[in-house]
Amino acid sequence: MGKRKISRKGLVTKLDTIFSKYIRLSNYKEGYIECVTCKTKKRSISDIHNGHFMSRRYYPTRWDEDNCKPQCASCNTYNQGRQYLFSLYLGQDLAYTIYKKSRIKKAYSNEEIEELIEYYNQKVNIIVDQKFKGKIP
Repeated sequence: MGKRKISRKGLVTKLDTIFSKYIRLSNYKEGYIECVTCKTKKRSISDIHNGHFMSRRYYPTRWDEDNCKPQCASCNTYNQGRQYLFSLYLGQDLAYTIYKKSRIKKAYSNEEIEELIEYYNQKVNIIVDQKFKGKIP
């Protein structure tokens, strides 16, 4: 019997999950991860979110590493991402570039999403093995 095909929604969820893990792990420094908008520090990546400068509804920047940075739950969820403070963190030029990119019409094929899942799975595995000796903080 063949492998069951994952729905498009399932692929997007899977990519969101691994991409979020990558953003949080890649920004973990010296025993903590810091919120880019309020500077709160957390020891565990499970205590911080993958915040988006431009909302996830904009697919051209949904999985853009420049658009995504660690944010605490307060900033990301309860304060709607604190976009102005996020833009200050990014700087005017990068914030504007991300904004413009977010407005481009972009539709990802299921194959492209699957490729991104594989790409970020590999990146996460490398970080976990090299930086954290196999144990996620």
